Amino acid sequence: MSSSQSRRRSLAGLVAVVVLPLGCCLLLSVSVSSAVPRLECHFGTNNYNTVLCGYSKKQGGEYCARASHETPAPPSAGYVAGSTSKYRIQFQAEGLTGCDPAGVRTVTYFQELRSGPSGAFVRSGKSTTRASNTRFMVNDVQTIPQDCSVDAPGSAVRAVVLLTWHPYKGWGGLGAKPDELASKPIPICGASAARRRAARPASSSAVYLDQAGLSEAIRPSSLRLGEYHSADLRTLANAAISGVSWSSWGGTTAEGTGQALIQWTDATTGLHNQEHATVPVLVTAGGLSTCGGVSVYTTLTIGVAAGTTEPPHFAQVAHDREVLPCAVHAGRYVAGQQERSDPNGCFFKGVKELIIESPFSLGYCAMRWKGWGSSTTTGEGVARIGFKQYGIRVKLSQVRWCTKWTISYTKETAEIWGAGEAISGMGNVSSSDAARLRALIGSSGQEHKTVREVMPGSAGCGG
Repeated sequence: MSSSQSRRRSLAGLVAVVVLPLGCCLLLSVSVSSAVPRLECHFGTNNYNTVLCGYSKKQGGEYCARASHETPAPPSAGYVAGSTSKYRIQFQAEGLTGCDPAGVRTVTYFQELRSGPSGAFVRSGKSTTRASNTRFMVNDVQTIPQDCSVDAPGSAVRAVVLLTWHPYKGWGGLGAKPDELASKPIPICGASAARRRAARPASSSAVYLDQAGLSEAIRPSSLRLGEYHSADLRTLANAAISGVSWSSWGGTTAEGTGQALIQWTDATTGLHNQEHATVPVLVTAGGLSTCGGVSVYTTLTIGVAAGTTEPPHFAQVAHDREVLPCAVHAGRYVAGQQERSDPNGCFFKGVKELIIESPFSLGYCAMRWKGWGSSTTTGEGVARIGFKQYGIRVKLSQVRWCTKWTISYTKETAEIWGAGEAISGMGNVSSSDAARLRALIGSSGQEHKTVREVMPGSAGCGG
Protein backbone atom coordinates (compact mmCIF):
# COMPACT_ATOMS: atom_id res chain seq x y z
CA MET A 1 0.00 0.00 0.00
CA SER A 2 1.37 3.39 -0.95
CA SER A 3 1.85 6.12 1.65
CA SER A 4 -0.77 8.31 -0.08
CA GLN A 5 -3.35 5.48 0.04
CA SER A 6 -2.60 4.90 3.71
CA ARG A 7 -2.99 8.64 4.38
CA ARG A 8 -6.34 8.90 2.61
CA ARG A 9 -7.78 5.92 4.50
CA SER A 10 -6.73 7.45 7.80
CA LEU A 11 -9.13 10.38 7.17
CA ALA A 12 -12.19 8.28 8.11
CA GLY A 13 -13.30 9.21 11.60
CA LEU A 14 -10.79 12.09 11.62
CA VAL A 15 -10.55 14.31 14.71
CA ALA A 16 -8.94 17.59 13.67
CA VAL A 17 -7.73 20.64 15.55
CA VAL A 18 -8.09 23.73 13.33
CA VAL A 19 -6.33 26.98 14.15
CA LEU A 20 -8.75 29.85 13.46
CA PRO A 21 -7.64 33.32 12.34
CA LEU A 22 -8.16 34.72 15.85
CA GLY A 23 -5.68 32.30 17.36
CA CYS A 24 -8.28 30.14 19.10
CA CYS A 25 -8.73 26.46 18.47
CA LEU A 26 -11.81 24.57 17.22
CA LEU A 27 -12.06 20.80 17.79
CA LEU A 28 -13.93 19.19 14.92
CA SER A 29 -15.00 15.57 14.69
CA VAL A 30 -15.33 14.78 11.01
CA SER A 31 -16.54 11.50 9.62
CA VAL A 32 -15.50 11.30 5.97
CA SER A 33 -16.75 8.52 3.77
CA SER A 34 -14.33 7.20 1.19
CA ALA A 35 -16.98 7.99 -1.44
CA VAL A 36 -16.86 11.77 -0.70
CA PRO A 37 -14.24 13.73 -2.69
CA ARG A 38 -11.71 15.25 -0.33
CA LEU A 39 -9.28 18.13 -0.73
CA GLU A 40 -5.57 17.45 -1.12
CA CYS A 41 -3.16 18.72 1.54
CA HIS A 42 -0.60 20.54 -0.55
CA PHE A 43 0.12 23.91 -2.16
CA GLY A 44 -0.37 22.90 -5.75
CA THR A 45 -2.34 24.11 -8.71
CA ASN A 46 -5.51 23.99 -6.59
CA ASN A 47 -3.85 26.10 -3.87
CA TYR A 48 -5.27 23.99 -1.01
CA ASN A 49 -3.56 24.07 2.35
CA THR A 50 -3.82 22.43 5.73
CA VAL A 51 -6.87 24.48 6.81
CA LEU A 52 -9.16 22.87 4.21
CA CYS A 53 -7.39 19.59 3.43
CA GLY A 54 -9.16 16.41 4.49
CA TYR A 55 -12.62 17.94 4.13
CA SER A 56 -15.14 17.76 1.34
CA LYS A 57 -15.86 21.00 -0.52
CA LYS A 58 -19.17 21.22 1.31
CA GLN A 59 -17.44 20.95 4.71
CA GLY A 60 -14.63 23.31 3.74
CA GLY A 61 -17.03 25.97 2.49
CA GLU A 62 -19.15 25.70 5.63
CA TYR A 63 -16.05 26.12 7.78
CA CYS A 64 -15.07 29.28 5.85
CA ALA A 65 -18.63 30.61 6.15
CA ARG A 66 -18.33 30.35 9.94
CA ALA A 67 -14.81 31.79 9.95
CA SER A 68 -15.92 34.75 7.78
CA HIS A 69 -18.03 36.01 10.68
CA GLU A 70 -15.12 36.14 13.10
CA THR A 71 -14.18 39.71 13.97
CA PRO A 72 -12.61 40.90 17.24
CA ALA A 73 -15.12 43.60 18.20
CA PRO A 74 -18.13 45.60 16.98
CA PRO A 75 -17.35 48.73 14.95
CA SER A 76 -16.89 52.10 16.58
CA ALA A 77 -18.42 55.21 15.05
CA GLY A 78 -19.50 58.78 15.69
CA TYR A 79 -19.42 62.30 14.32
CA VAL A 80 -16.03 63.96 14.13
CA ALA A 81 -15.55 66.43 16.97
CA GLY A 82 -17.14 69.78 16.15
CA SER A 83 -18.90 68.49 13.01
CA THR A 84 -22.53 67.64 12.32
CA SER A 85 -21.81 66.16 8.88
CA LYS A 86 -18.52 64.20 9.04
CA TYR A 87 -19.21 60.68 10.36
CA ARG A 88 -16.32 58.28 11.08
CA ILE A 89 -16.65 54.45 10.98
CA GLN A 90 -13.79 52.29 12.31
CA PHE A 91 -13.40 48.52 12.57
CA GLN A 92 -11.04 45.65 11.75
CA ALA A 93 -11.91 42.61 9.62
CA GLU A 94 -9.79 39.55 10.36
CA GLY A 95 -8.20 37.44 7.62
CA LEU A 96 -9.63 34.11 6.43
CA THR A 97 -6.56 31.89 6.29
CA GLY A 98 -6.76 29.27 3.55
CA CYS A 99 -10.28 30.10 2.33
CA ASP A 100 -9.39 31.71 -1.01
CA PRO A 101 -10.19 28.53 -3.03
CA ALA A 102 -13.62 28.22 -1.41
CA GLY A 103 -15.12 31.67 -1.87
CA VAL A 104 -14.90 35.31 -0.85
CA ARG A 105 -16.18 37.36 2.08
CA THR A 106 -17.82 40.75 1.58
CA VAL A 107 -17.81 43.44 4.27
CA THR A 108 -20.56 46.05 3.96
CA TYR A 109 -20.88 49.05 6.29
CA PHE A 110 -23.23 52.01 6.60
CA GLN A 111 -24.89 54.37 9.09
CA GLU A 112 -28.36 53.87 10.55
CA LEU A 113 -30.56 56.57 12.11
CA ARG A 114 -33.30 56.29 14.74
CA SER A 115 -35.50 59.38 14.75
CA GLY A 116 -36.64 60.02 18.32
CA PRO A 117 -35.90 58.16 21.56
CA SER A 118 -37.49 54.87 20.44
CA GLY A 119 -38.33 52.92 17.32
CA ALA A 120 -36.36 51.18 14.61
CA PHE A 121 -33.03 52.21 13.12
CA VAL A 122 -33.23 52.96 9.38
CA ARG A 123 -30.32 53.03 6.95
CA SER A 124 -29.08 56.52 6.09
CA GLY A 125 -26.14 57.70 4.01
CA LYS A 126 -24.26 55.56 1.52
CA SER A 127 -23.45 51.85 1.76
CA THR A 128 -19.86 50.70 1.12
CA THR A 129 -18.87 47.11 0.28
CA ARG A 130 -15.41 45.54 0.10
CA ALA A 131 -14.68 41.93 -0.98
CA SER A 132 -11.57 40.46 0.62
CA ASN A 133 -10.39 37.40 2.55
CA THR A 134 -7.35 39.24 3.92
CA ARG A 135 -7.16 41.19 7.14
CA PHE A 136 -7.82 44.91 6.74
CA MET A 137 -8.68 48.02 8.72
CA VAL A 138 -11.46 50.53 7.95
CA ASN A 139 -11.17 54.15 9.05
CA ASP A 140 -13.69 55.87 6.81
CA VAL A 141 -15.06 59.41 7.18
CA GLN A 142 -18.33 59.89 5.29
CA THR A 143 -20.45 63.00 4.76
CA ILE A 144 -23.80 62.26 6.43
CA PRO A 145 -25.37 65.53 7.63
CA GLN A 146 -27.66 65.45 10.65
CA ASP A 147 -30.51 67.94 11.00
CA CYS A 148 -32.02 68.37 14.45
CA SER A 149 -34.73 70.62 13.02
CA VAL A 150 -36.09 67.46 11.38
CA ASP A 151 -35.00 64.53 13.55
CA ALA A 152 -36.73 64.48 16.92
CA PRO A 153 -34.97 64.98 20.28
CA GLY A 154 -33.49 61.72 21.51
CA SER A 155 -32.50 60.56 18.02
CA ALA A 156 -29.42 58.38 17.66
CA VAL A 157 -27.10 57.03 14.97
CA ARG A 158 -25.00 53.88 14.78
CA ALA A 159 -22.73 52.10 12.32
CA VAL A 160 -23.63 48.63 11.05
CA VAL A 161 -21.23 46.10 9.50
CA LEU A 162 -22.50 43.06 7.55
CA LEU A 163 -20.13 40.10 7.02
CA THR A 164 -21.33 37.80 4.23
CA TRP A 165 -19.80 34.61 2.81
CA HIS A 166 -20.07 33.99 -0.97
CA PRO A 167 -18.96 30.43 -1.85
CA TYR A 168 -17.67 29.51 -5.27
CA LYS A 169 -19.55 26.92 -7.32
CA GLY A 170 -19.51 23.51 -5.67
CA TRP A 171 -18.40 24.73 -2.23
CA GLY A 172 -20.44 24.75 0.96
CA GLY A 173 -21.77 27.71 2.89
CA LEU A 174 -24.31 28.91 0.34
CA GLY A 175 -27.16 30.76 2.02
CA ALA A 176 -25.33 31.35 5.30
CA LYS A 177 -27.00 34.26 7.08
CA PRO A 178 -24.85 37.44 7.13
CA ASP A 179 -23.37 38.35 10.49
CA GLU A 180 -24.51 41.82 11.59
CA LEU A 181 -22.40 43.91 13.95
CA ALA A 182 -23.60 47.28 15.23
CA SER A 183 -21.73 50.02 17.05
CA LYS A 184 -23.02 51.58 20.24
CA PRO A 185 -25.80 54.09 19.40
CA ILE A 186 -24.61 57.70 19.65
CA PRO A 187 -27.33 60.16 20.76
CA ILE A 188 -27.93 63.23 18.60
CA CYS A 189 -30.50 66.00 18.89
CA GLY A 190 -30.79 65.67 22.67
CA ALA A 191 -31.11 68.44 25.25
CA SER A 192 -27.38 69.13 25.13
CA ALA A 193 -27.54 69.49 21.34
CA ALA A 194 -30.41 71.97 21.70
CA ARG A 195 -28.36 74.00 24.20
CA ARG A 196 -25.39 74.03 21.82
CA ARG A 197 -27.58 75.28 18.96
CA ALA A 198 -29.07 78.01 21.15
CA ALA A 199 -25.62 79.12 22.27
CA ARG A 200 -24.21 79.21 18.73
CA PRO A 201 -23.97 82.82 17.46
CA ALA A 202 -25.81 83.66 14.29
CA SER A 203 -23.53 84.25 11.31
CA SER A 204 -24.41 87.19 9.11
CA SER A 205 -21.97 85.86 6.51
CA ALA A 206 -24.12 82.73 5.88
CA VAL A 207 -25.87 84.42 2.96
CA TYR A 208 -25.49 82.87 -0.47
CA LEU A 209 -25.66 84.33 -3.95
CA ASP A 210 -28.44 82.31 -5.57
CA GLN A 211 -26.61 81.52 -8.80
CA ALA A 212 -25.99 77.93 -9.95
CA GLY A 213 -22.47 76.72 -10.72
CA LEU A 214 -20.53 78.98 -8.35
CA SER A 215 -17.56 77.25 -6.70
CA GLU A 216 -18.09 79.65 -3.79
CA ALA A 217 -21.42 81.35 -3.16
CA ILE A 218 -20.52 83.29 -0.01
CA ARG A 219 -18.41 86.31 -1.01
CA PRO A 220 -17.63 84.80 -4.43
CA SER A 221 -14.45 86.10 -6.08
CA SER A 222 -15.65 85.40 -9.62
CA LEU A 223 -19.10 85.70 -11.20
CA ARG A 224 -20.81 85.51 -14.54
CA LEU A 225 -23.75 87.38 -16.00
CA GLY A 226 -26.32 86.02 -18.38
CA GLU A 227 -25.72 86.36 -22.10
CA TYR A 228 -27.71 89.02 -23.94
CA HIS A 229 -28.89 88.71 -27.53
CA SER A 230 -31.09 91.01 -29.55
CA ALA A 231 -34.33 89.84 -31.13
CA ASP A 232 -32.69 89.58 -34.57
CA LEU A 233 -29.63 87.80 -33.06
CA ARG A 234 -27.30 90.36 -34.66
CA THR A 235 -26.09 91.63 -31.28
CA LEU A 236 -24.65 89.29 -28.64
CA ALA A 237 -22.94 90.30 -25.40
CA ASN A 238 -21.80 88.74 -22.11
CA ALA A 239 -19.82 89.68 -19.01
CA ALA A 240 -17.54 87.73 -16.65
CA ILE A 241 -16.43 89.30 -13.35
CA SER A 242 -13.17 88.32 -11.65
CA GLY A 243 -11.07 89.47 -8.69
CA VAL A 244 -14.10 90.55 -6.68
CA SER A 245 -13.31 92.03 -3.26
CA TRP A 246 -16.38 92.55 -1.05
CA SER A 247 -16.51 95.51 1.32
CA SER A 248 -19.78 94.27 2.85
CA TRP A 249 -21.74 90.99 2.94
CA GLY A 250 -24.70 89.66 4.89
CA GLY A 251 -26.83 92.82 5.09
CA THR A 252 -29.73 93.91 2.93
CA THR A 253 -27.24 94.44 0.11
CA ALA A 254 -23.61 93.40 -0.43
CA GLU A 255 -21.09 95.57 -2.26
CA GLY A 256 -17.72 94.91 -3.83
CA THR A 257 -15.35 95.79 -6.65
CA GLY A 258 -13.81 93.74 -9.44
CA GLN A 259 -12.84 93.55 -13.10
CA ALA A 260 -15.43 92.85 -15.82
CA LEU A 261 -14.55 91.28 -19.15
CA ILE A 262 -17.22 92.46 -21.62
CA GLN A 263 -17.42 90.64 -24.98
CA TRP A 264 -19.74 91.51 -27.85
CA THR A 265 -20.62 90.89 -31.45
CA ASP A 266 -22.72 93.40 -33.43
CA ALA A 267 -23.09 95.09 -36.82
CA THR A 268 -19.74 96.85 -36.49
CA THR A 269 -17.77 93.67 -35.77
CA GLY A 270 -19.61 91.36 -38.13
CA LEU A 271 -21.29 88.11 -37.10
CA HIS A 272 -18.04 86.14 -37.09
CA ASN A 273 -15.88 88.55 -35.12
CA GLN A 274 -15.89 89.57 -31.49
CA GLU A 275 -14.65 92.60 -29.59
CA HIS A 276 -13.90 92.80 -25.88
CA ALA A 277 -12.97 95.30 -23.17
CA THR A 278 -11.93 94.97 -19.53
CA VAL A 279 -13.20 97.63 -17.13
CA PRO A 280 -13.26 98.10 -13.33
CA VAL A 281 -16.75 97.68 -11.93
CA LEU A 282 -18.80 98.04 -8.77
CA VAL A 283 -20.72 94.86 -7.90
CA THR A 284 -23.97 94.89 -5.90
CA ALA A 285 -25.91 91.84 -4.68
CA GLY A 286 -29.42 92.49 -3.36
CA GLY A 287 -32.94 91.11 -3.11
CA LEU A 288 -32.14 89.42 0.22
CA SER A 289 -34.65 86.60 0.73
CA THR A 290 -35.10 83.45 2.78
CA CYS A 291 -35.60 80.29 0.74
CA GLY A 292 -36.45 77.21 2.77
CA GLY A 293 -34.64 78.75 5.74
CA VAL A 294 -31.50 79.64 3.73
CA SER A 295 -30.62 83.33 3.23
CA VAL A 296 -29.82 84.26 -0.36
CA TYR A 297 -29.25 87.29 -2.55
CA THR A 298 -31.51 87.07 -5.61
CA THR A 299 -30.30 90.05 -7.67
CA LEU A 300 -26.88 90.98 -9.03
CA THR A 301 -25.89 94.20 -10.86
CA ILE A 302 -22.65 95.82 -12.00
CA GLY A 303 -21.75 99.41 -12.82
CA VAL A 304 -18.51 100.88 -14.19
CA ALA A 305 -16.24 102.57 -11.65
CA ALA A 306 -16.13 106.38 -11.51
CA GLY A 307 -14.18 107.91 -14.39
CA THR A 308 -14.51 104.78 -16.59
CA THR A 309 -16.28 104.79 -19.94
CA GLU A 310 -18.88 102.09 -20.49
CA PRO A 311 -17.99 99.73 -23.35
CA PRO A 312 -20.63 99.01 -26.01
CA HIS A 313 -23.66 97.00 -24.83
CA PHE A 314 -22.64 97.28 -21.16
CA ALA A 315 -26.21 98.19 -20.18
CA GLN A 316 -27.49 94.91 -21.63
CA VAL A 317 -25.25 92.80 -19.33
CA ALA A 318 -25.29 94.95 -16.19
CA HIS A 319 -28.12 92.89 -14.65
CA ASP A 320 -27.70 89.17 -14.07
CA ARG A 321 -30.41 87.03 -15.61
CA GLU A 322 -28.89 83.84 -14.14
CA VAL A 323 -29.66 84.67 -10.49
CA LEU A 324 -32.69 82.60 -9.53
CA PRO A 325 -35.83 84.04 -7.90
CA CYS A 326 -35.70 82.08 -4.65
CA ALA A 327 -36.92 78.67 -5.83
CA VAL A 328 -36.28 75.61 -3.62
CA HIS A 329 -35.19 72.63 -5.71
CA ALA A 330 -34.80 68.90 -5.19
CA GLY A 331 -32.00 68.37 -7.64
CA ARG A 332 -33.26 69.68 -10.99
CA TYR A 333 -36.87 69.46 -9.89
CA VAL A 334 -39.14 72.20 -8.55
CA ALA A 335 -42.63 71.07 -7.53
CA GLY A 336 -45.47 72.24 -9.72
CA GLN A 337 -43.48 73.53 -12.68
CA GLN A 338 -43.75 70.56 -15.06
CA GLU A 339 -46.95 69.23 -13.50
CA ARG A 340 -48.89 72.27 -14.78
CA SER A 341 -49.20 70.61 -18.18
CA ASP A 342 -48.95 66.96 -17.08
CA PRO A 343 -50.16 66.37 -13.49
CA ASN A 344 -49.52 62.59 -13.57
CA GLY A 345 -46.08 62.79 -15.15
CA CYS A 346 -42.90 61.22 -13.69
CA PHE A 347 -40.74 64.32 -13.18
CA PHE A 348 -39.28 64.11 -9.66
CA LYS A 349 -36.04 62.05 -9.65
CA GLY A 350 -35.22 62.02 -5.93
CA VAL A 351 -32.22 63.69 -4.31
CA LYS A 352 -30.17 60.83 -5.83
CA GLU A 353 -30.92 57.71 -7.85
CA LEU A 354 -32.41 55.02 -5.60
CA ILE A 355 -31.99 51.32 -6.35
CA ILE A 356 -34.45 49.39 -4.18
CA GLU A 357 -34.80 46.26 -6.30
CA SER A 358 -31.70 45.82 -8.47
CA PRO A 359 -31.27 46.61 -11.31
CA PHE A 360 -34.33 48.90 -11.38
CA SER A 361 -34.16 52.49 -10.16
CA LEU A 362 -37.11 54.10 -8.40
CA GLY A 363 -39.44 56.23 -10.48
CA TYR A 364 -41.74 58.84 -8.90
CA CYS A 365 -44.99 59.69 -10.67
CA ALA A 366 -48.15 61.75 -10.07
CA MET A 367 -46.61 63.44 -7.02
CA ARG A 368 -48.71 65.82 -4.91
CA TRP A 369 -46.72 67.99 -2.47
CA LYS A 370 -47.59 69.87 0.71
CA GLY A 371 -45.37 72.61 2.09
CA TRP A 372 -42.91 72.83 -0.81
CA GLY A 373 -40.46 75.68 -0.17
CA SER A 374 -40.52 75.34 3.64
CA SER A 375 -37.82 73.56 5.65
CA THR A 376 -39.61 70.21 5.12
CA THR A 377 -42.12 69.05 2.52
CA THR A 378 -44.12 65.84 2.07
CA GLY A 379 -45.35 64.39 -1.21
CA GLU A 380 -47.50 61.38 -2.09
CA GLY A 381 -47.80 59.61 -5.40
CA VAL A 382 -46.91 56.44 -7.28
CA ALA A 383 -43.57 54.61 -7.20
CA ARG A 384 -42.56 52.59 -10.24
CA ILE A 385 -39.92 49.90 -9.76
CA GLY A 386 -39.30 47.71 -12.80
CA PHE A 387 -42.67 46.51 -14.04
CA LYS A 388 -44.60 47.12 -10.82
CA GLN A 389 -46.05 50.20 -9.15
CA TYR A 390 -46.71 51.08 -5.51
CA GLY A 391 -47.93 53.93 -3.33
CA ILE A 392 -45.14 56.24 -2.17
CA ARG A 393 -44.73 58.95 0.46
CA VAL A 394 -41.64 61.17 0.27
CA LYS A 395 -40.37 63.53 2.96
CA LEU A 396 -37.71 66.06 1.92
CA SER A 397 -35.66 68.10 4.40
CA GLN A 398 -32.25 69.67 5.10
CA VAL A 399 -32.44 72.65 2.74
CA ARG A 400 -28.95 73.76 1.68
CA TRP A 401 -27.27 75.82 -1.00
CA CYS A 402 -25.74 73.46 -3.60
CA THR A 403 -23.25 74.34 -6.32
CA LYS A 404 -25.17 72.26 -8.85
CA TRP A 405 -28.76 73.21 -8.02
CA THR A 406 -28.63 76.39 -5.82
CA ILE A 407 -31.18 76.06 -2.95
CA SER A 408 -32.15 72.39 -2.66
CA TYR A 409 -33.54 69.77 -0.34
CA THR A 410 -30.68 67.35 0.37
CA LYS A 411 -32.26 64.61 2.50
CA GLU A 412 -35.00 62.23 1.43
CA THR A 413 -37.06 59.63 3.25
CA ALA A 414 -39.07 57.47 0.83
CA GLU A 415 -41.74 55.06 2.08
CA ILE A 416 -43.02 52.44 -0.38
CA TRP A 417 -46.47 50.95 0.36
CA GLY A 418 -48.20 47.87 -1.05
CA ALA A 419 -47.19 44.51 -2.51
CA GLY A 420 -46.83 45.97 -6.00
CA GLU A 421 -49.21 45.72 -8.94
CA ALA A 422 -48.36 45.26 -12.59
CA ILE A 423 -48.03 48.44 -14.61
CA SER A 424 -50.86 48.58 -17.13
CA GLY A 425 -49.92 50.02 -20.48
CA MET A 426 -47.26 52.54 -21.41
CA GLY A 427 -46.92 56.18 -20.48
CA ASN A 428 -48.03 58.04 -17.38
CA VAL A 429 -49.97 56.73 -14.43
CA SER A 430 -53.73 56.97 -14.89
CA SER A 431 -55.69 59.13 -12.46
CA SER A 432 -57.59 56.08 -11.16
CA ASP A 433 -54.38 54.10 -10.57
CA ALA A 434 -52.81 57.07 -8.79
CA ALA A 435 -55.82 57.51 -6.49
CA ARG A 436 -55.97 53.79 -5.66
CA LEU A 437 -52.23 53.52 -4.90
CA ARG A 438 -52.19 56.70 -2.79
CA ALA A 439 -54.95 55.14 -0.69
CA LEU A 440 -52.51 52.38 0.34
CA ILE A 441 -50.20 54.88 2.04
CA GLY A 442 -50.34 54.52 5.81
CA SER A 443 -52.80 51.60 5.68
CA SER A 444 -52.28 48.89 8.28
CA GLY A 445 -51.53 45.44 6.90
CA GLN A 446 -49.86 46.78 3.77
CA GLU A 447 -46.25 45.89 2.95
CA HIS A 448 -44.02 48.82 3.82
CA LYS A 449 -40.39 49.67 3.07
CA THR A 450 -38.46 52.80 4.09
CA VAL A 451 -35.30 54.15 2.46
CA ARG A 452 -33.29 57.24 3.44
CA GLU A 453 -30.80 59.00 1.18
CA VAL A 454 -28.80 62.24 1.15
CA MET A 455 -27.62 64.38 -1.75
CA PRO A 456 -24.33 63.02 -3.17
CA GLY A 457 -21.18 65.00 -2.49
CA SER A 458 -20.80 65.81 -6.20
CA ALA A 459 -23.67 68.31 -5.89
CA GLY A 460 -21.44 70.56 -3.76
CA CYS A 461 -23.94 71.24 -0.97
CA GLY A 462 -22.84 73.27 2.05
CA GLY A 463 -24.22 74.99 5.09
